[in-house]
Amino acid sequence: MMDQKTIQILNSIHFAERYKKLYKQYSFNFNESFNNYNNQYVLKLLQEVGYIDIKYQKRENFFQSVKKIDVYRFEHKIKTKSGAVELIWDVMKNNQYFTGNSFSNLEYELLNLEERHPLPIFRNYEDLREILTIAFQMFEDMTAEFLKVYGESTCEVVN
Repeated sequence: MMDQKTIQILNSIHFAERYKKLYKQYSFNFNESFNNYNNQYVLKLLQEVGYIDIKYQKRENFFQSVKKIDVYRFEHKIKTKSGAVELIWDVMKNNQYFTGNSFSNLEYELLNLEERHPLPIFRNYEDLREILTIAFQMFEDMTAEFLKVYGESTCEVVN
């Protein structure tokens, strides 16, 4: 069950509408998906789009960008397995999980859906760049709204 403050954060940035637009725009058939991508090139794309301090976590097979603000650690995780993009927004407070989930699960819980929608699919690097650009703005908006709702004692950003 999603807490009221998370609902407020997601509704204030029109999360459900934006995520729906994203997965509908990139709802290609899996046979069209781009499986043979280069992780180093994806890292470069992520940096170009605006992600800071992005790293590839080989063991868990995802890319992660971390932003620390005061007692909060915002983790943006991007899985690109088999040409589908799973986006995850997690917030840690004092090194403990606080809130967050995959975009698919956030939409599912927010709207009380009967089933989860498919993940966005990319067919080439240009599709991936566009998905990552939209996702980056959503991550940034979610983080900014989180800080408005939960407050912050300082505005110092530590990377």
